[in-house]
Amino acid sequence: MPYEMEKMSMGKIKKCISLFYTICRAIIPPHKVRSSDKVLLVETGHIGDAIIDASFWQAITERAVSQGKEVYLLSTQEDHKILKRVLESEQITYMECDKDLPTVDSCRKVFSELKEISFDIIVVRPHGSKRIYLMSSAIPAIRRYAILKTELLSDRWMCVIRRIVAKRFTNSIVEDERIREKDVLEKMAGLLRISDYHMSILPICECERKHVSDWAYVTISVDSQNTARRWQTDRFITLIKELLKTYDEDIILTGSFLNEEDTKKYEEAFYGNERVYNFIGKCSFDQWIELLRGAHFHIGIDSGSIHVAASVGTTAFCLTGVWHGHRIFPYSMEAYQLGTTEPICVYRQDVDVDKIPCYGCAAKKEYGWGNRECLVKCRSGHPCLCLEKITVDDVMGAIEKAIRDGKIS
Repeated sequence: MPYEMEKMSMGKIKKCISLFYTICRAIIPPHKVRSSDKVLLVETGHIGDAIIDASFWQAITERAVSQGKEVYLLSTQEDHKILKRVLESEQITYMECDKDLPTVDSCRKVFSELKEISFDIIVVRPHGSKRIYLMSSAIPAIRRYAILKTELLSDRWMCVIRRIVAKRFTNSIVEDERIREKDVLEKMAGLLRISDYHMSILPICECERKHVSDWAYVTISVDSQNTARRWQTDRFITLIKELLKTYDEDIILTGSFLNEEDTKKYEEAFYGNERVYNFIGKCSFDQWIELLRGAHFHIGIDSGSIHVAASVGTTAFCLTGVWHGHRIFPYSMEAYQLGTTEPICVYRQDVDVDKIPCYGCAAKKEYGWGNRECLVKCRSGHPCLCLEKITVDDVMGAIEKAIRDGKIS
């Protein structure tokens, strides 16, 4: 067996063992808790999810601290970086876990750390992470709350055990992809008896940096972790050329990773151009945040960079497919008082997103689920059809309108 195939097979075996371990822990009931002064918050999404949820965790933390309770926050390393910068960190004991607990060691580590602590309340926001949800049901607590996505409960292997787990999460909300994030979080806040909560975007504190304040530039995130939620590289190249021709700002490409084929395309298109800089994979996390903070404006796919830009007060143009970006936007008006700003969604112009069932395919876990042509594209690693049909003119038009409306100085 070739080494790569052998490596993949071992990876699947480890995941199966990890899953079996998690299920066993979830089925065995935790010991009963009579009283406790501790609260556990669980967040396992991407960077954008953490930014959206931050004000929710802040509201719970403030209430718990006012009642004399200790607050623990379990999150992935990715979320941990953001949450420590936006929350009152001295009030929270942070704990890290691997994304979706991929190995038995990571499962055992989390469980061994938490099973010894009895909690009054556990609030779980798994964002599709099945194992975190299951593991949380095995942690001793008096009350459990969870916000669950519909696909989290729709997998076949979940059907057998979800009844057992669901009984422990009596205070749960099932989040349909068509329901606004704001409404979901505020409903859960109501169950937690936090009556004055309104979702807002918290600002990311400024990191230590040496910033050239007079450098005028625009940042562009040209990639996404989800291949279906990418825009064509050739179209990004055309957009950059139009920006260089129309505006005086330099262009900085940002992000954590770009495949070799696309990297070569950008290098060939802008070889020798002193106004285009490739910073992809060349910045630390703090440097990336400050890069977005100093930008004239930001352009990206519907992903984490859009929410980071909002948190640092930079106007972002969010390339959005047929799914409705306003499921998350607009942010609370309070955001404007905090020095943050609301992104501008850029849609394809041949449909009215207010008159179509939004996020219909993502709710089925596969982009393009309701459209055969789109599904074939997504499965072959291409952008989903609705995102692919956004044109360069659509983006340039949105930028020009924002300038006319005074949203960009």
